[in-house]
Amino acid sequence: MPSAPRIVADHREEQSEIPEILRAMGVEVEFRMLEVADYVVADKVAVERKSAHDLMASIYDGRLFRQATELSRGYEIPVILVEGDPSDVESFFRNEKVYYGALAALVMDLNVRTVFTSGPEQTAIFLERAAARALEEGKGGPRVVKRSRGGLAQAQLYLVASAPGIGPKLAERLLTRLGSPAAVFSAPEGMLAKVIGEKRARRLRELLDRRYEGRAGEESQAHLA
Repeated sequence: MPSAPRIVADHREEQSEIPEILRAMGVEVEFRMLEVADYVVADKVAVERKSAHDLMASIYDGRLFRQATELSRGYEIPVILVEGDPSDVESFFRNEKVYYGALAALVMDLNVRTVFTSGPEQTAIFLERAAARALEEGKGGPRVVKRSRGGLAQAQLYLVASAPGIGPKLAERLLTRLGSPAAVFSAPEGMLAKVIGEKRARRLRELLDRRYEGRAGEESQAHLA
């Protein structure tokens, strides 16, 4: 068994203070080009690091859920670690429910843990403790996974594309902007309109929101027409 914790870090993290802090704590740090996560601390544990500002921006543009989905596909214990003060959400969201709803979705829909630290030193402590615990418990060392190609992503594309008036190109645009089929199908009409236009957005929301009445409902409407 290795005598020191080992962490694999994305090569872009070389520019941050964290690797040097980790090394000063006795952690072996290996840089790799990671497609998923910024730090891999154990076989089942990977961490995506964000500033508080980037967290809010990534909720707004949909990146958060794409990244969280990749994390949860590749690792049993996916973590999004946020550095800084996330309390100032009013500058990004008129309704704080959007922010807290996104955090709830990470846990409930994707099983992604969210950890908050004040800065690089606390981040390094968290990473070192997680890696040390994995070492003590005899869990596997860092395991690097690649971003998934096709498979579930293709199924998600087909699911959204199957909606009337959408098709593959608009489905790709919706998923890229909003992050997941669940986000697409729960988005308000105004948000959908920004991506696919008002007419398609109105039709999609009507399709999703109207109560299903079966064949009897269709025949009744045809009779009234």
